[in-house]
Amino acid sequence: MDRQQIGLRLAKIAFNRDLPLGDYALPVGVMPSFKSLLEERVDPALVHALSRQESEFMPAPRARWEPAA
Repeated sequence: MDRQQIGLRLAKIAFNRDLPLGDYALPVGVMPSFKSLLEERVDPALVHALSRQESEFMPAPRARWEPAA
């Protein structure tokens, strides 16, 4: 786990405890524009939330499981 990910996790804990570090738990401005998703009327907030939850915006996320053969 790198410093960015540790910082993000600590900020999430702070956010849940109403401490003033909560702004760091919700990174913004790091999502690329998904023009095709917008044309399909997919809510950008949904894409943002799923991306944050699944990868915590890791630059090189890796699956923790092996894909089925």
